[in-house]
Amino acid sequence: MSNGTPSQFQFGGDVAIMGGSFHHQTSISAIEPGFERLQKRVAASAMHDSGESFEKPKCHENTRVAVLAQLTDWILGSIEQDKPIMWLYGDAGAGKSAIVQTLALRFSSAGHLLASFAFSRNDATRATHTPLVPTIAYQIGTAVPDLRSLIGAAVERDPMLFEKSLEVQFTALVIKPINDLSSRPGFVPNSIPYLIIIDGLDECSDPRIQIRVLEVVSDAIQQCSVHLKVLIASRPQVDIKGLFDYDPLDLLSTRLALDGSFKPDNDIRLVFVEAFREIKAKHRCKRSIPSSWPGENPLRQLVSRASGQFIYVSTVVEYVSSPRHHPVERLNIILGIQPRHSDRDLPFSRLDAIYTYIFYAIPEENIEVVLNILAFNMYGFRKPYVKDLDLVFSVLSLDVSKVELYLGDLSAVLKWTTFSSGKLRELHFTHASLYDFLSDKGRSRQFHIDKPTCLSKLACFCLDRLKQRQKTR
Repeated sequence: MSNGTPSQFQFGGDVAIMGGSFHHQTSISAIEPGFERLQKRVAASAMHDSGESFEKPKCHENTRVAVLAQLTDWILGSIEQDKPIMWLYGDAGAGKSAIVQTLALRFSSAGHLLASFAFSRNDATRATHTPLVPTIAYQIGTAVPDLRSLIGAAVERDPMLFEKSLEVQFTALVIKPINDLSSRPGFVPNSIPYLIIIDGLDECSDPRIQIRVLEVVSDAIQQCSVHLKVLIASRPQVDIKGLFDYDPLDLLSTRLALDGSFKPDNDIRLVFVEAFREIKAKHRCKRSIPSSWPGENPLRQLVSRASGQFIYVSTVVEYVSSPRHHPVERLNIILGIQPRHSDRDLPFSRLDAIYTYIFYAIPEENIEVVLNILAFNMYGFRKPYVKDLDLVFSVLSLDVSKVELYLGDLSAVLKWTTFSSGKLRELHFTHASLYDFLSDKGRSRQFHIDKPTCLSKLACFCLDRLKQRQKTR
């Protein structure tokens, strides 16, 4: 020490004190090959903190407060029935991903997030289940260095691991490493993060795999020696809802529906107000925008048309705020006050993409029947949006017991209710903008519902029904 050379004290292989500095040295040479192979299988864009995360929506400040509070209470174990799985579900465009991304960022900063994965049909790297387990395992190994060597060793032991089933991968790369670590002397259960988030499960390209993911998660939760929590967000697809309705998922999970009980209209109004304020302050045409713009009545119209769907809000704001156009004119186009400048001007292209995707999921043999049901619901009777579904099925000579078969794939944009007797009562468009989509051939294309054609069909169906009744007399 007298010659000025920094003194060094070595403690095992990981910790050294040199001079007056403390150094933690993590040796990863023994685990690098396995973990490196794992890394090549990761879908980086599926993680909450990926380079593309700036594109992922987050909740606007002071919005979704009640929803975030309930989910936070569940994550922190502040509710009475502390079940390990939470299903957050809501209609298309209800804002599920923004809520999930907000929570992921919040609990990552707090040190509670173990891993996250967001499916997306628009991104080939995360549209399938293939990268799901490797991406989750990679984040676990990164969040908990002691698990990295165990995960890497699992890959080294079985070079074909990534070609095996979801169950085998999840057990080998997630559950077994966690269980092995937790069995070590001195392990403290709450010393590692515990929250896993899976967003957009319904956007996994294969519906059968969506169900498999749920089954694997429910099995894994029961096998894990550490109290993990898994937040799953999706649309209420028939198959997904069906699995949550039965054990073991029913016993292991709790649910939170993004519905009208959270008063989304208040939040939607707030987002619109803030967005228009920012446009008036920053847009290149700000000097020609009236200070009173857009006005109370247009605001009310926009909130009403949104039908609680935040995708409508973001679509409108993106269109109106375009730097190449005047915001006042763009909003007038949205409100139908003035026509579009050209057929290439598509204000609702993001919404249209969602609706088109949903309708493409309908089996080909059912599409004509489904469009007839919707057509008569829209134009065949007096009251728009809400109709007597039994009457529609009767006119079309359809079996009402098959309503789930016909309309199940549209559960993200439609709702139907029944009497206690089991008879169908009402069909309701949860998206007011769906009516506009189906009515506009330029937007809906092959799914377009033409009013004159619909009324002509309705007349034919009614005549046929009358003829059948006369024959039976």
